[in-house]
Amino acid sequence: MVIAEEFGEWEDSKRRIDLLGIDKDANLVVIELKRSEDGGHMELQSIRYAAMVSTMTFQRAVEVYADFLRRIGSDIDAQTSLLSFLEWRSLMKTASHKMCGSFSSAPSFQGTYHGRDVAQRP
Repeated sequence: MVIAEEFGEWEDSKRRIDLLGIDKDANLVVIELKRSEDGGHMELQSIRYAAMVSTMTFQRAVEVYADFLRRIGSDIDAQTSLLSFLEWRSLMKTASHKMCGSFSSAPSFQGTYHGRDVAQRP
């Protein structure tokens, strides 16, 4: 599930993640889209971005997703939508899924390289 487009809310940085998502296991997913044939150092860029979002909490993800939904003109409730997507009945379940204050200690990286889909897990 995509929770943000062009996400880049960091101090002292103008970098932006093309798409920020979350998978069914509550792992944040960094998606970088490239037009060039060589990928333009996509792997290094994705690792940098994954490190930058690695401390994101569930509540912050809800805020980011709510902002994304507002920008696309949706009136969906972000928290309810995320809880439903994750098949969590309430926030109480997040305690067993949180690691180091974030969803996952190792966000996934996805993208396209030479026309092939690429998915990597550190």
